[in-house]
Amino acid sequence: QKSSSSILNNDCKIAYNQHKGSVVRIDVIFSEEEQTEEDVDGTDTTTTNDDNDESSSSEKEEVLSSSQGSGVLYSLEDGLVLTNAHVVAGADQIYLTFADETIATAEIKNFDKSLDIAVLKIVKHKKGETIKNNDDANDLNLKNTITRNTEDKDNEESKITNAVFGDSDDVEVGSTVLAIGSPGGLDGTATSGIVSGVQRNSETVGLDPEKKTIYIQHDAAVNPGSSGGPLIDVESGKIIGINALIRSNMEGTSFAIPINTVQNILPKLLKTPRSPLGLLIVNIIPKVSDNYVRIEQLNSLAARSTGLQENDVILQID
Repeated sequence: QKSSSSILNNDCKIAYNQHKGSVVRIDVIFSEEEQTEEDVDGTDTTTTNDDNDESSSSEKEEVLSSSQGSGVLYSLEDGLVLTNAHVVAGADQIYLTFADETIATAEIKNFDKSLDIAVLKIVKHKKGETIKNNDDANDLNLKNTITRNTEDKDNEESKITNAVFGDSDDVEVGSTVLAIGSPGGLDGTATSGIVSGVQRNSETVGLDPEKKTIYIQHDAAVNPGSSGGPLIDVESGKIIGINALIRSNMEGTSFAIPINTVQNILPKLLKTPRSPLGLLIVNIIPKVSDNYVRIEQLNSLAARSTGLQENDVILQID
């Protein structure tokens, strides 16, 4: 007769194998303009107002930086991946690495900063071909992909699969959970724990109380690079949350956005297109005016280079 711990370990293995194909590593590249040494030393770098004057561009150097996160494949058919908004905020380039090591580029389709959820759209496969529909996905080996994982001792087949969501309202304290992500670029890393608390609001967690987000608290290890990955209820074998943050001063204190919250906001994120400039524009507080709009976030180099800033109010468009 198997012990309870043996049964639990087996359930964790089953849950991991069910979902590992839906977990995505996200590599983000940021571009920033940095002053040259001449600028810092105070050398006169005055230029003309001619937009085509190449001398003005030499005063700035483009500096690249990068970060990593995780995500879950929401729909392979539509090329959609879910992650945290903070993982891709300000991104100029986004690369996705799937379970079978397929690499694709992506763009931000839409996001909700207050809930910290973003939807990514797969744009190009590693061969540089644009994915437009199901047939393209099949041709590019992105749909129902099966490859042999040489590091898998059980010789199980690895394939890309869509995420399977559960009901986060059914989550109870003490339930065993599994977190999967790419901490430090270690793809497919799994950690286990239990649900430590439910209905943790933003203020309790230590975030801006204006966010109004409710979290699931758990003690499965979540490290940099794990944000955006799934939190799985081992008993049901389904995703109940998207890992979002940790308490840095409290070991074993992680928080996930309930999957029901994510699913409630998804129809809006999938329906409303994002500005091509990389601006998130929202209605300003009605008490001021119903006709003005406020910029909530600049999430691309193109947007930042316009000179606009967050919380700027747009009064008129020519």
